Amino acid sequence: MSEGIGHKIKYFRTKANMTQEELAKGIVSVSYLSKIERNSADPNPDAIEKICQRLEIQPERVLDHNINNLVYQWFNQLLDENIIRAHETYQRIEEEIEKVIDADLYWLVELHTLFYFILTNQLNYAKRKYAFLEQDRSHFNEIEHYYWLKFSGYYNYSNLAYEDAFQFYLRAEKMMPEELVNNQQEKHDLYFQISCTATRLYYTYHSTVYVKRALDYYRNTYQLKRCAESHIILGVAYKRMNEVNEALTNFELACKIATELKEHDVLVRCNQAMGELYSDMQLTDQAIHYYKHCYELSKHSFTEAELNAISGLFKAYYNCGDIEQAKQWHKVARELVNHELTISQPLNYEISIYYYLIYGFDQGFEVLMEKEILPFFKKRKLYLSYAYYLQMTGDYYYQIRKYKVSANYYREANEALNQLRIRDNN
Repeated sequence: MSEGIGHKIKYFRTKANMTQEELAKGIVSVSYLSKIERNSADPNPDAIEKICQRLEIQPERVLDHNINNLVYQWFNQLLDENIIRAHETYQRIEEEIEKVIDADLYWLVELHTLFYFILTNQLNYAKRKYAFLEQDRSHFNEIEHYYWLKFSGYYNYSNLAYEDAFQFYLRAEKMMPEELVNNQQEKHDLYFQISCTATRLYYTYHSTVYVKRALDYYRNTYQLKRCAESHIILGVAYKRMNEVNEALTNFELACKIATELKEHDVLVRCNQAMGELYSDMQLTDQAIHYYKHCYELSKHSFTEAELNAISGLFKAYYNCGDIEQAKQWHKVARELVNHELTISQPLNYEISIYYYLIYGFDQGFEVLMEKEILPFFKKRKLYLSYAYYLQMTGDYYYQIRKYKVSANYYREANEALNQLRIRDNN
């Protein structure tokens, strides 16, 4: 009899939409079934056989030497983010789930299913899977616990909880099992994810250290797409350190690689990054050039990348005082949002705030800032964005001569920036 019989019973009971009461009726008590499902009781063979008959599954271990190969093939496809092949393999695994459970691969497959849902943007399924796994994480062995930490990082990142994601990734790095330490692809993927998350949090030191480790590996193994993505991260880091020439060098190299590979999405991100660099340097004409190129590459795609390019344009025109052009591009952004495009909350807030900047303030600005935007960024410990909007709110109150209120916002903005410096240095 399979040692993981409890997992099998629980899985197929849930799949059949049966309650524990319905499955246990006339066979065992509900409390005893609950212990069996948790693998915390010595199962009675007669009871197990009756339970399995009711579920129409085998009480014995179903051996198949090919199931391991199929499952680990799927894991590698997910690691490489080969979504099409991973989807096909996932369908085959679902058909063979009884063999998966009997091969003691149940939790690894469940954990990677969470990752699969995140990669394929099935976030409602990911939410349910995460809650299910969280309840049973005490059952995980060392390697399962590692993947729980890593994929919790992915899950929190997908929900914009970047600080939580960052901590999960660091914990995964510290406890990486011995059997994975020599898996260079796995190890450097973790480094890459840490650098991505650190970039979101403006932890420039961590971003630089981890992406350089990842880039060395990707360069040596000719994984050129990841090389281009790593150069973008490095470029952003150098920009934040005011090393403009280094930033330009990395962005241009990323663009060259993306062009040769015909990696359209990476090329869009390169041009967006170049636009942001020139915007930060207050070189408006150059910034607009790259934002427009980014827009042409992403136009009519109804994606967040298209909206980011438009956002860059209305901000650039507003900052140089061309209000009419700012209004035109802001209108394009609002029209795109009205197509029910799924966009991140920070970008949605940015579009809302620039409406007030472009068209003029009313009390709605105060409500939006104090009830939604500031709490959103504070809760997620996104200190730079939080400080930016605190500064903007302080400017607003200063302009309407509420100087004491304004000073409070300026002071809190400085405290947020101090928090950012402290966390990046730790």
